[in-house]
Amino acid sequence: MISPLRCGLALIAILTAACSVAWAQEDRVSRFDDYEEYARFMDETIEARDYITLLNRIGAADEMTVQQMQGLKAQLDSLIQSDLDQVTVWRQIDLGGGMQQEVRSYWTGDVSYLHVATLLHKRPDGLVLLEVSMNTRARNVFPFD
Repeated sequence: MISPLRCGLALIAILTAACSVAWAQEDRVSRFDDYEEYARFMDETIEARDYITLLNRIGAADEMTVQQMQGLKAQLDSLIQSDLDQVTVWRQIDLGGGMQQEVRSYWTGDVSYLHVATLLHKRPDGLVLLEVSMNTRARNVFPFD
């Protein structure tokens, strides 16, 4: 029998793979006016476990059905059962040319963690979120290394 944790991790991996094609296309990327808007959006949606809003903002609606998004949310909610009330940015790497890699970790008082790695591009017209990887294990969110 597959544990709920493994199932949740598998769904997150599938989400990352399914959405990477959409994120790579210029007309589907998620744009923000600046880093502060991006950070506020990430923190507010992830801390509240509002994964469907996050999925829609990053273009997953083109790659996933509503039922698939709801299934992913249900899996994540079974793994993380209360709002994530703590956050830290513990990795930021300037890759050059306006590209930046970042890892944020969110957690609860009951020791549930969600780690989120992003690939960002700072452009004259704002900040573009190119890729996202989420996982409950930190070592599994480094697809850019």
